[in-house]
Amino acid sequence: MKIALLAYLATYGNAPLLARALAARGYAVSLIVARRDAYGFWREYPGLLLEDGRPVRQAARAALDAADRLVCLALPGLTAVLPAVVPDRTEARRILERGGLAILSSSHLLRDPGAACRCLAESGLRIAAMNDKLPYLPAGTPVYWPPIALPPEADRPAAGPVRIAHTPGKSSRHGWKGTAGIEAVFPRLRERFGSAIETQIVRGLDHGEMLARRAGADILVDQVLEPVPVAGSYPPYAGGIGKNGLEAAAAGTVVVASGAVPPPLVRTDPDRLFDVLAALIEDPDGRRTLGRVGRAFVAKHCDPAMVAQLVEGLLP
Repeated sequence: MKIALLAYLATYGNAPLLARALAARGYAVSLIVARRDAYGFWREYPGLLLEDGRPVRQAARAALDAADRLVCLALPGLTAVLPAVVPDRTEARRILERGGLAILSSSHLLRDPGAACRCLAESGLRIAAMNDKLPYLPAGTPVYWPPIALPPEADRPAAGPVRIAHTPGKSSRHGWKGTAGIEAVFPRLRERFGSAIETQIVRGLDHGEMLARRAGADILVDQVLEPVPVAGSYPPYAGGIGKNGLEAAAAGTVVVASGAVPPPLVRTDPDRLFDVLAALIEDPDGRRTLGRVGRAFVAKHCDPAMVAQLVEGLLP
């Protein structure tokens, strides 16, 4: 079977890892990406990069015409990438009628959940979503954990400062990470613990460097925010665990976040963030335990082969 895998950025849903895992199960996968991401992640799979010009768009159209099934990673795969390759709505509809899967793995859904759900319903694609997007979707929507390549467990010296990081990336522009509130807590922690801790806010690095920073931290603060109102009568967005947090947990880093956070990752909220971090700083044995069980959680739920098997089972 031939699968066309569409992602506006390769970072959405860890598209290159999913493409490789599906290919390992015997599928012929064409990865079609609209734009280069800031972290160089698009280089990790030999896909078709639309911004490279007309010949690539022609190759992408040929891949879509030949595909038996369509997989859209995040809403822009459906609303931006497909129209960029197939601008004629009638022809795009014929491609959609072959069937496929839309995986909601980014915050685009939250900008107008009502419109997004109508678009998804009209597409006829099946739906899966990251756990923090499930409240905005029909009951029974399958959960999607992105594929994560399990790295060697990071070396964590017994002595030395406790390293606490927050890696918001571009999401901080939209307020989805709660970066301002996290930045306000870090000075209070330094005032209390002094040289016993190190704090850092990391932006603008490529994907490999970001992975190294997250793995090198003892604690990653992923997204911690007050519930953010979204369009319509949907529940406010209160955060959750995204790809950043799961990649950190894979290396044994303790991950702290608000919202839909499954154990053993650490759930908090803005009012409790200082106290939660202080308790973790003062409990090295507890951090080691949380790091081990967090890594085991990712190994169980985010193994690329298992994620590919899940996607295979959801395809029509």
